[in-house]
Amino acid sequence: MTFVTVNSLPCHYQRSTPATERPQQAVLFVHGAGGSHRHWRFQLAHLGKDCLAMAVDLPGHGLSEGHALDRIEAYSKFIKDFSDIVMDSPFFLVGHSMGGAIAMDFAFNHPERLAGLILVGTGSRLRVMPKLLETYKNNEYFPGLENFMYSTDIHPTTLQQAKEELERVHPSVFYADFTACNLFDATDRLEKIQVPTLVIAADKDVMTPIKYSQGLVDKIPNSKLTIIPGAGHMMMLERPKELNQAILSFAESAE
Repeated sequence: MTFVTVNSLPCHYQRSTPATERPQQAVLFVHGAGGSHRHWRFQLAHLGKDCLAMAVDLPGHGLSEGHALDRIEAYSKFIKDFSDIVMDSPFFLVGHSMGGAIAMDFAFNHPERLAGLILVGTGSRLRVMPKLLETYKNNEYFPGLENFMYSTDIHPTTLQQAKEELERVHPSVFYADFTACNLFDATDRLEKIQVPTLVIAADKDVMTPIKYSQGLVDKIPNSKLTIIPGAGHMMMLERPKELNQAILSFAESAE
């Protein structure tokens, strides 16, 4: 386990890098609401063969201390402070869902730090069902949330594991994260993203359907869309091979 101190608090991240050569590219992964670095485990294992790959636990998530934040801008500032410690050159920033919102805000404010932007299962506006917010505000768990996160083809064992993982996250974390998502709206600012951008969608994602991703590509200059077939919102776990290839191909083309 690897920790650094960010704003006086221990921050955990996972790191993977080639053993025999100095990597030419660096990739930082940011998880979504209620998530952790574990959501990127297949990406770290594969991309770490060629790149410096890191996945961070946001404050109050995974093994990082502190409290979950209720504004995307606050998470974006955390990523800036964290990356200033661990990254010494421009890097590719990959964000999933809420992490994609964080990545967009980072790109608005710190484009000079980025070699490229990769937005996975996200949108310029992330409205949250009122019932979802109300449930977590009342310190309760939303039943069946896992069913919205995977395609209907997912193995029952994987779905059960996802359910158990969600139940280990305190409701206050989800409430803060979903509040941050609900307040986020970058629709009128997308043209300001000036770094090469890859938008990745899954064709069975019911949380952030393909139209969300198409909306990003329509407005972000120098962007392109890749669609992962047969996957739901958690495409990085459901179709890791396809997602990994999309990320690597984009990173190579952006050199």
